[in-house]
Amino acid sequence: MLLKNRAKVLYCTRLGQAQGTEAKQAIEAEMAADETGEGLHILEALSQVRTFLLRGLLAQVSWRVLRMADQGDGPTALMRCSARC
Repeated sequence: MLLKNRAKVLYCTRLGQAQGTEAKQAIEAEMAADETGEGLHILEALSQVRTFLLRGLLAQVSWRVLRMADQGDGPTALMRCSARC
């Protein structure tokens, strides 16, 4: 199983251990240039996961703001939520 997924293990481990955005960008550039195409496939999958997580976070924040507004907090709900969320 490790041999079958070695590119995923390698790239994800390197990305997780990268120090700073420049290092991550260098690894992502290497992944995009991977001749086997596996690196690009992994980048696309990671992008989909990030999008999914961001949408979930946005939905959660929106729900909290709406709930606060329903409780009579009015426009200040957004400001308080941005400080806590």
